[in-house]
Amino acid sequence: MYTNLSSEMERRGVTISAMSRELKMRRGTVSDKLHGKFRLHYDEALKIKRIFFSDCDMERLFSTNLELEGDETCELPNH
Repeated sequence: MYTNLSSEMERRGVTISAMSRELKMRRGTVSDKLHGKFRLHYDEALKIKRIFFSDCDMERLFSTNLELEGDETCELPNH
């Protein structure tokens, strides 16, 4: 699982169903990719980043490296 991606999804209310609509894939397929059952391809990750997390660092968002997890992944919006 992509820990930082999961955290950002929860924080922003982004669902796997919303991602599946944008990627034009079944919800189960997207879920399997995000949970590591199937490979998430670069073009799919890039589309997710551009649509849902444009302010996030791609490397940290999709990191499976423990050294990159938990650091600030995205710009916090100014309110």
